[in-house]
Amino acid sequence: MPEVNTIPGLLKANYERWGDREVAIRDKDFGLWQEYTWKGCYEKVKNFCLGLVSLGLRPEEKVAIIGDNEPQWFWAAFAVQAARGTVVPQFTDAIPNELKYTIDFADCKFVVARDQEQVDKILDIKESLPKV
Repeated sequence: MPEVNTIPGLLKANYERWGDREVAIRDKDFGLWQEYTWKGCYEKVKNFCLGLVSLGLRPEEKVAIIGDNEPQWFWAAFAVQAARGTVVPQFTDAIPNELKYTIDFADCKFVVARDQEQVDKILDIKESLPKV
């Protein structure tokens, strides 16, 4: 295996090595185990990355991610890293003013939110986040 020095690079190497033959992530959703192969994870990260880039994400820009410890959070984080951006993690129980402070302080250009509850928090403070 060639030398890999990034998480997105490791994801790509494992996709090339195992594809759909091996499970990369298992996650329990509503009591049922969901399995995601290396190919499935790679494709989600690649498409998310390309989407962020098409929306204007540039290398070294920061992206806040508000979510729980679940596969979608990791895919978002890996996509940001693949675009050579920086992830700024946020807690889902943060109140809007806390989010405003950290997102503004970190100079985030984008915010990825887990669900409508998190989106609503961002919409409440959007006017005070001119860089987003």
